[in-house]
Amino acid sequence: MKKLSFPLLAFVFFLTISCTKNNSERTACTGQYVYPTLKFKVIDKTTRADLFFSSTPTYLLSDIKIIFKNGSNRSDPIRPTVVSRETSKYFSFTAPRVLPTDTCIIKIKALKSDTLVYTIARSSGTCPLWFVNGVIINRSSPPVTLMINETLSIPKDL
Repeated sequence: MKKLSFPLLAFVFFLTISCTKNNSERTACTGQYVYPTLKFKVIDKTTRADLFFSSTPTYLLSDIKIIFKNGSNRSDPIRPTVVSRETSKYFSFTAPRVLPTDTCIIKIKALKSDTLVYTIARSSGTCPLWFVNGVIINRSSPPVTLMINETLSIPKDL
């Protein structure tokens, strides 16, 4: 009976602990780092029409590229990713480095290039994420503040 009493007591003890209500909620965060992403669309400054994703687009998807300066001060051009949601389409790119402030150049065919200076912040909460929280377009415009998952509209003079 002694051999059986210890496992039985241990079982009852663990059963009691597992059924105890714990008022503190805990969220498990993955240790995975998620690079900040900037979502944007390019619009006509006058009509506000989307220049790439309207029913009659002005430009082809192959007409846009993003240029970053890497650590060696060389240019790294990329094509932005096209994201398609139920109600909208937009471009997206992942910041190649996590710096408090970084710069990229958006080039669309023969139009004047746009320089984006963007800032990165960390969200609050149990599992904080890095995100692009502000953008200055062409250094002369006022800063645009972004929330997590917000899409930036870049106006272009045609």
